[in-house]
Amino acid sequence: MIDRLFQLRARGTDLRTEVVGGASTFAALSYIVFVQPAVLATTGMEPGAVLAATCLASAFATALMGLWANYPTLVINGDHDVIIYTINSYILQQNIPNAQLILYPDASHGAFEATKMCA
Repeated sequence: MIDRLFQLRARGTDLRTEVVGGASTFAALSYIVFVQPAVLATTGMEPGAVLAATCLASAFATALMGLWANYPTLVINGDHDVIIYTINSYILQQNIPNAQLILYPDASHGAFEATKMCA
């Protein structure tokens, strides 16, 4: 059933590979759950509320992309990012089959970079 739903064999993968990939991606990206509240707390936002919103939004977006869109790879970058240059995101997207690239206009890497840009 899972193979049919996600077309694993057609994409040259199996359930074990996808579970390991998902777990390692979660481990690599879960820092945002802790960093986001700390960054936004500097603006006066309640850290607990930001933590909850970050977790809920991440879970919803992950489920939406994985189950409904069946689109396994998403590369996102701000077009003014000086930490991860936009060209690197473009090259990454070009080298991953079925990857989607989203570039946010007038966006940088984070709140601290945005503050520097506006100064």
